[in-house]
Amino acid sequence: MSTLLVWHIYAGVIGPIIGLLHSAHRFDSLLGILLVLLMMLVAISGFIGRYILSLISSKLKDKKKLKEELKNELKDEQIELHERFCSKHINAIPSDLNSHSPSLFSSSLGLGRTSNERRILRLVDAISDIEYSIRIHDTAKLWFKRWLKFHISISMILYVLIIFHITAEIYFGLRWL
Repeated sequence: MSTLLVWHIYAGVIGPIIGLLHSAHRFDSLLGILLVLLMMLVAISGFIGRYILSLISSKLKDKKKLKEELKNELKDEQIELHERFCSKHINAIPSDLNSHSPSLFSSSLGLGRTSNERRILRLVDAISDIEYSIRIHDTAKLWFKRWLKFHISISMILYVLIIFHITAEIYFGLRWL
């Protein structure tokens, strides 16, 4: 498949050059003008799509794998924080503070942000960034599918016009013989 894509790319570069040489920059008919314009549009569309495609497929599998690793690490950190908090501080809470919010007695017990809590916040932030990147990738794939439909449809119109051009040239060219 990659060999066919390489051939397709070379044909997409060489074809418009040969087409322009064939037209000899004489645009006497509407068909000739349409063929040159569509040929350039297809070539430019292919060129843009080729480079957009390479930007889009930037290691989605690696992003999903990293996301799973970060989620597992987050789960381990949460378990460790929960065990540490429960073992040290639950017994230290006075019974008359049960009705107050956790922030009141956490400040009275000196429970500030620990390195474990900061690590959890960084992991959550990293997971959020990765999920956003994956969503952007999915949106880009949707736009690439639309581009591909556009590229194929204008290519098909170009082929129909080329067939019409060849048929007309054979018909009118053979009449002169």
